[in-house]
Amino acid sequence: MPEKAGKSKRCLDTSTGANETSWYNAEDHWEEIRSFCKSWDGVRNLNLVSVFDRSKKMSQKWVRQGLAAAAYDINHDAVGMDLVTHIGFFTLLSLLMQLLPGALSFWAPPCSLFIFLTSSLHLRHLYGPRGNVAQYAVRLSNRISMNACMALKATLKFRSDCQIMAEQPSGSWLFKDDHWQKIIAGFHLHKSLTYQGLFGCPIPKPTHLLHSFRRDATFARKLTKKLREKHRFNKDAQKVYYIKSSDGHVQGTKMLTKTSVYPAGFVNIIFRAWQENAK
Repeated sequence: MPEKAGKSKRCLDTSTGANETSWYNAEDHWEEIRSFCKSWDGVRNLNLVSVFDRSKKMSQKWVRQGLAAAAYDINHDAVGMDLVTHIGFFTLLSLLMQLLPGALSFWAPPCSLFIFLTSSLHLRHLYGPRGNVAQYAVRLSNRISMNACMALKATLKFRSDCQIMAEQPSGSWLFKDDHWQKIIAGFHLHKSLTYQGLFGCPIPKPTHLLHSFRRDATFARKLTKKLREKHRFNKDAQKVYYIKSSDGHVQGTKMLTKTSVYPAGFVNIIFRAWQENAK
């Protein structure tokens, strides 16, 4: 049964104010999306569009450098930036069309319903990456992921003069969805492993960066034993962020949620990589 309309529905890091029956299924409306992008004739004045940038860490970095940037997130505009709605989807498309040649769109789709910590709820697996769709939270996370995927597809197709990067925890199921897989293969995107802990995060936080950059040496990393010792990543320290029960289950603490905000060092390295790949 669809959820009732009215109050904004929140599921971990996902939310919407829209009734499920009104959600915009972007993959069913490619001709509308295509027509919008082809006929768009507005100004191009943005160096960055940071999608799902609740903290504005990415966009503020660009602004501090004297560059124009926009942060898209439902927490900044509960109606106009609700990606599962028609207006929210096309607000994002408009921002993406405003990118200057060579500019960057940075994507951080909500990951909480795609990672191992919620596996008992989402039940995603190799032959069913969309998981337990009987759960409202899973359906919402899937819809956000799908609409983000289609907006990214439009960017790659109609703004091929721009760069893209999308971020997910290394164990996330999001990039394993069929639609994401088709985009990765069809647009020859690269996937690089890095560790946010090497750029200021208090835990290692292995991260996959999906991108169109020619070079990834600026941000790609392996977590060697030497680096682990240098940054003091040990099991005792990580108990602040994870609790392991006697039956082997792992649960994140409240402190873990604080690591969802990008550390300054990570933001700086992404900015530097964008500059270097623009040369």
